Amino acid sequence: MNLKRNTGSPEEIKLALEIYNSNSDFLIHHIGKSSVDESFIRNELVGMEEHGFTSNLIMDGEQYHFQF
Repeated sequence: MNLKRNTGSPEEIKLALEIYNSNSDFLIHHIGKSSVDESFIRNELVGMEEHGFTSNLIMDGEQYHFQF
């Protein structure tokens, strides 16, 4: 497994959207929405960086997993 920093590329944003939007009950409970869009993910990435955090991709062969 390799760790790669999430740069916010279109492919990485798409993967993050798939993960976030895979559990609408969680989203409704935590942010009051059943889904998020690209601007939400981009804002999350900016906010994380401003607070000294990073979003990373865990690469297992050709599969990606997010670490927030």
